[in-house]
Amino acid sequence: MKRFLGSLSRRSSSSDSVDHRDDSPEAIIAKELTAFCESNSSSQDANHQGNEFVHLPQIVETAESSPNAAKEAALRIRKYLADPAGTPNHVQYNALMITRILVDNPGHTFTRNFDTKFVATIKELLRAGRDWHVQSYLRQYLDTLEQQRGWDEDLKLLLQMWAKEKTKPQRGLVSLS
Repeated sequence: MKRFLGSLSRRSSSSDSVDHRDDSPEAIIAKELTAFCESNSSSQDANHQGNEFVHLPQIVETAESSPNAAKEAALRIRKYLADPAGTPNHVQYNALMITRILVDNPGHTFTRNFDTKFVATIKELLRAGRDWHVQSYLRQYLDTLEQQRGWDEDLKLLLQMWAKEKTKPQRGLVSLS
């Protein structure tokens, strides 16, 4: 039993999470992505509605200026999408929204970080995601990427996965809004 628990703790402390200086581009993008993705757009407080968008310029500028920050953004987004059942729907939706923005601008600096782990995470979200809004947004976006960016080598793995997945029937989705 100890060996089993030990292997779990070793896996959870992977090298994916790295501490950065507070003023580094990686730390800035991590802070801004967290603020954007975890903001609750369905908040009843009028003072907080729409505030998540103030983080977008800093996220885009930082990802454009630093390839390491763009890599950190892809990693953080993957982590937000990695647990379809455990991550709140609005956080998943916001993570997909920022993905869409970063694919367009800075583009290659960001999309070159779409590795097999990132693609597997998107595939799992397609298969196990329970929120209809998130599923619909993701499927529409993958269709758009396929039509408009089929030439992009950085998106090759993602688009290959999407070509296979879109032919499979959708499982029962639940709207948990």
